Amino acid sequence: MSSPSPPATEPPPAVRALFQRRVDGDDALLELARLRFDQAGLAAEVYADTPEQLEWVLGFAPERPHRPVVHLSRQVNLLEPRGRATVETFAARFGGRVAGLVVHDKAAMGQRTGDLVAGLTDLGARLERQSDGPMLFLEYAAGLGLDWFTDVAERLREVPRIGACVDVGHVGIAQARASFSGHRPGLELAALRPDDPRLPELAADVQAAVASALPAVLWLVRALGQVGKPFHLHLHDGHPLIPGLSDHVSFLTRVPVPFEHHGRRSLGPLYGPAGLAAIVRAAARAGGRASLTLEIHQVEGRRPLADAAGLFGHWRDLTNAERMNHWLAVLGEHAALVTAALDRDDPATPVAPPPDGGLRGWWGSPAGPPGPGGRSRP
Repeated sequence: MSSPSPPATEPPPAVRALFQRRVDGDDALLELARLRFDQAGLAAEVYADTPEQLEWVLGFAPERPHRPVVHLSRQVNLLEPRGRATVETFAARFGGRVAGLVVHDKAAMGQRTGDLVAGLTDLGARLERQSDGPMLFLEYAAGLGLDWFTDVAERLREVPRIGACVDVGHVGIAQARASFSGHRPGLELAALRPDDPRLPELAADVQAAVASALPAVLWLVRALGQVGKPFHLHLHDGHPLIPGLSDHVSFLTRVPVPFEHHGRRSLGPLYGPAGLAAIVRAAARAGGRASLTLEIHQVEGRRPLADAAGLFGHWRDLTNAERMNHWLAVLGEHAALVTAALDRDDPATPVAPPPDGGLRGWWGSPAGPPGPGGRSRP
């Protein structure tokens, strides 16, 4: 039986997008970003390694319709007192100005769950003393089991300021790799490339593994919603065959291959537009507890500046300004996809548990919706 839609009085999830200077240039690039975010009605998520960096970028980031979320350095380790002190420093200085702080999990946490929960419980109590302080969101990033991640969330249920962050790219890539290994023992999905001579024979199994990502993410979103606390999602697509960073790409990306598969010489991504819509609707069914960030940063192209040309009157070469404008346009287009999904009055999408063999116990230009089946910080 489908889950009921949230009452009409509950607010929809807050929608943010990555706000940063993606290419070389001066502060006009951030002024361009502010203009495009205001035009799209988008709130911001920013990266900051130090309080000084955060102070600077907050001078440009929009404060409405929601306060920014801050992704802290990947070097912050919440198992260590120094890492928790870093979080407390940011929370104390920027209370009332930011809505949340995001920190990655670490592989070592899987063996030290008790230490993690104890440390976060203590940190959460200190954060509670700040009347208008931010949430801390622990992000799924190290590829640990989804059941481990939900167990941590359950054990922190009574710690109001500590929540979870689901990075759908991290979850999807890890799930696809685990699923593929379960069906092809001794063969690692991470070792394959689009031009691998074995791929035509393996493509069906590869795409079956890729298709296992969406049910896993929907299961995780539902599980976190049942904890009854705020949680955060990082939204971007990917595919295990993309060389280098395999995710943080557009939901319209396809992976070109030198052979035909299901009538196309390309492979569909983890989610595509339909998967994005399903994830967004699942988050909306958690009512006001969820928030979303479009964390797409592997985008290349140029778009004329049009109404923003005046910001760059002092530039002789507009290449990077137009590259930045293209990236911002992609974010705006994806924000429209998210808004459309939130506005749709569809029945709830059934949510299955992660498939067996999964995580239980850009390159290439966009080429339309999927068929069957720079300086980047993940």
